[in-house]
Amino acid sequence: HSDDNIKYKHLIEHMNEAVWIGDDKEKTIYANPKFCQLVEMTLDEIIGRESYDFWDKKSVQVVRDVNNTDRKKWISSSYQCCLLSKTGKLIPVLLFGTPLPDGGTIGIMTDLTEIKKNEEKSITLARAIDHSHDAVILTDKKWNILSWNSGAENIFGYRENDILWLSIGSLFGEDSWEIYFSKPFLQKEIQVFHKNKNLIFVDATITRLENNNKEFSYIFIARNISQQIQIQKDMLLRYEKMQQAYNEFWIIRRRMDYIFDLIEEISKRWQSISEIADFIIASLIMLTRANGSALRILKWDKLEMVASFGLWPEWSGKKHIPLKASLAYN
Repeated sequence: HSDDNIKYKHLIEHMNEAVWIGDDKEKTIYANPKFCQLVEMTLDEIIGRESYDFWDKKSVQVVRDVNNTDRKKWISSSYQCCLLSKTGKLIPVLLFGTPLPDGGTIGIMTDLTEIKKNEEKSITLARAIDHSHDAVILTDKKWNILSWNSGAENIFGYRENDILWLSIGSLFGEDSWEIYFSKPFLQKEIQVFHKNKNLIFVDATITRLENNNKEFSYIFIARNISQQIQIQKDMLLRYEKMQQAYNEFWIIRRRMDYIFDLIEEISKRWQSISEIADFIIASLIMLTRANGSALRILKWDKLEMVASFGLWPEWSGKKHIPLKASLAYN
């Protein structure tokens, strides 16, 4: 049996789990190296101390309750507690305790530190996803919706309870929406529908997820870009109007340059102001296709009409206009 004891001792001392053994008064009679490592004490410091010295206050009460109930009935139990190290660190563990024939107890503890860290990361990630402004939607392989965050609710208008397990196809405005899920990864601007049937433009990312069992699902992330699309349309429309205005201005400028060139050339040949004025009016009417036009020259403090076309009689009678009463003066 001594060989067996040596084997058992070797096994316990090299376990990844912490092992603590106490007598019927909860005094420590043995602890393996893993337990010593967790509580940051040597075996000599541990031997003889009560088990309650190794737990935080909340866990002490839990351990006492178990010792006063299950342990007295010779019932094994398992639960989560926190060891308290010598330097004040809290180590979450899963404790499996069982009574010994001599009235003592053996406790085997699994360190949950990494598991708790991963749980915290998962919780943090889940919170980040839930509070994201983007829609984050998870579906199964048949495109049934499994999860729906607050961003999706804001963009599409559906509450989580109203949309879970429905097909994600109900969000799309196209009959051939399945093609978006035919590739392992897709990023594309697509059209979708709000609950109120309004059309929405979203920048969507669709990713196929596959686990070790070759089972896959899809994650659909969408950002509402309807406002950006509208801004782009408005800017394009403004640009087109500016371009049109520029083209019209350029045409007018070309026409005026043409008229000035003609006036300069004709003035060399014609001496009569009335002939030149009539030519200017005729050229303006021809080039601009206006219904009427008048040409006045400045004489002292008055504007005198020297040529006109298509004016009403009341305008034709206003041959002289005071300069200060005209647009030219302002």
